[in-house]
Amino acid sequence: MRRTQFALGAAALLASASALAIPVTYEFTALLEVSQGVENPGPAHGYITFETNPVVTDSTDPIDYTNKSGTEWNSYDGALLSAYMEFGSDELYVAGGTSSTGATYKNFWNDQSPVVEYAAGTQAQSIDGRYFSFSYDRRCIPPDNCLDSTFESLLANADLNDVHGMYAGLGVVLRVRNALLDPTVLQVYTATTFRKVPEPSTLGLLVLGLLGAAARRRPSKK
Repeated sequence: MRRTQFALGAAALLASASALAIPVTYEFTALLEVSQGVENPGPAHGYITFETNPVVTDSTDPIDYTNKSGTEWNSYDGALLSAYMEFGSDELYVAGGTSSTGATYKNFWNDQSPVVEYAAGTQAQSIDGRYFSFSYDRRCIPPDNCLDSTFESLLANADLNDVHGMYAGLGVVLRVRNALLDPTVLQVYTATTFRKVPEPSTLGLLVLGLLGAAARRRPSKK
């Protein structure tokens, strides 16, 4: 009963917030690249819901493309709304409305090359206390083939493994840590697919994630 009330209450809050927010959900599959401190959990599958217009907490002014030196960046609160990830017999939930941070960067090379390295990332604590993070890393050639240094610019794309004008780099990387700065229990996954889920599925997936989170919180019977 309590888990049902928790899920329905959270879903109601999420539904009311969605009238103001602009959530977008991506479905992903990913292959394991690094596993430390735990048995190899195998490939992963899941969903991540982002706020496409998160609150900017710190930023820099845009850099002139003619000046190849410097970094353009933005920091955000609430960039990641929820996440669900299954890998082997394990699974991880980040509940809707959880506290999260995010950032986007454009690193301008210092030599004569016009190449810019674009990076974005978010991080949030899961229901069971572990930390989940998403990062995107690609290169581009300004001014025509570079994203703006915002989440809105990145998340306007339907497939983050195939963003027009972006090439090389790490692509989409997902990480799971036992604690925020604990390197001993860590899984690193590289996404093989990362595609946007058509609306109105986003809200439904968020509610399913909340139901799963509530189920994980139920007290065990002795």
